[in-house]
Amino acid sequence: MHTADNLRAGMSPENARRDALLKLGGVEQTKESYRERRSNKGRILCFNPGDAPQIALMAAPDVVVGMRDRFSTTLTILMSAVCIVLLIACANVGD
Repeated sequence: MHTADNLRAGMSPENARRDALLKLGGVEQTKESYRERRSNKGRILCFNPGDAPQIALMAAPDVVVGMRDRFSTTLTILMSAVCIVLLIACANVGD
């Protein structure tokens, strides 16, 4: 990929390959980093185990209050839109 990009940019084939190898860190280093990422019966990990997301436990009342504060405006608008749609539907059924 890098070699093709370098060739399109106008580099000579030797310089394009050399530059691509420098960007990738060399063939052996690329093989080694790929082998390090492999684990769990051949599956490749997309992240390092140390980068796993952290889970924080909070008391339920704190979460409910936080969610209510965060989404109150959006839910009010949504509830208003639903009420308008229901009024229109009731008016159409009544006719």
